[in-house]
Amino acid sequence: MLARRPPETPPPPGTEWILGDAVDLDALSRVIREEAHVIWCAGTMLPAAPKDTDPDVDLVPLGRALKLLSARKGCITFFSSGGAVYGDPTVNPVTEDQPLQPLSAYAASKVTAEERLARARVRGVRSVVLRCGNVYGPSQRPGRSQGVVATAMDCARRGTPLPVYGDGSTTRDYVFVDDVVSVVAETIKNSEFPSVVNVGTGLGTRLDTLISLIHEVTGVDLQEHRRPSRDHDIKQVVLGIDRLRAAMPGYRPRSVREGLTITWEALATARSASS
Repeated sequence: MLARRPPETPPPPGTEWILGDAVDLDALSRVIREEAHVIWCAGTMLPAAPKDTDPDVDLVPLGRALKLLSARKGCITFFSSGGAVYGDPTVNPVTEDQPLQPLSAYAASKVTAEERLARARVRGVRSVVLRCGNVYGPSQRPGRSQGVVATAMDCARRGTPLPVYGDGSTTRDYVFVDDVVSVVAETIKNSEFPSVVNVGTGLGTRLDTLISLIHEVTGVDLQEHRRPSRDHDIKQVVLGIDRLRAAMPGYRPRSVREGLTITWEALATARSASS
């Protein structure tokens, strides 16, 4: 495993952890071995990245990885963004064959990455693009421009106000991290897995509904600090998951309430262990 920071908890037995940056070809060469299957989560850009952000910060490392995979007959599962690449779709749930309409530098970089993966497939690199919804769960870092669940639960724990952008009507497909992991595992096991797949629940949750659910799960009445909508905020994206269900008939994503409950309990357990 290649990462810029050491793990916060000990990695599973047998895991080799390499500290480094994916832009470093030597580091990539150490982890991308013959016939490797790479899970590509690397990225510097966030949804709030300025429009003039150079996409090469994420595209150059990916390009180097694809060259290695081509030479070493490897495969790749790539994390794209179902919440960004479709822009503000007029029809929801949105399916994989809908046009991509990136509205931010972050989204545009994901679309370009997908195009490069498609070209790599022509060169023999098997690749799977996972267009994930809003992924959440234990250990997610709060206080970034993505990850409202982590930020909200951190605010609930600390008793601090939660920044809320817009009127609370923005709607997203929130998917629990363990459900995403199950899809990743399937892309490794199943060589016939589709090349582009939405990963979500197929259901949308409004931001104000999400905040109410977090209040019910945590028992904390969150203080809200209302702010204007941001340029990169999209009104509504719900992912159609028929293609995923066809590839994984057993896929049963957790409800938002269940996922939030697991996340809050994990946070409480971590607090107890550290006290």
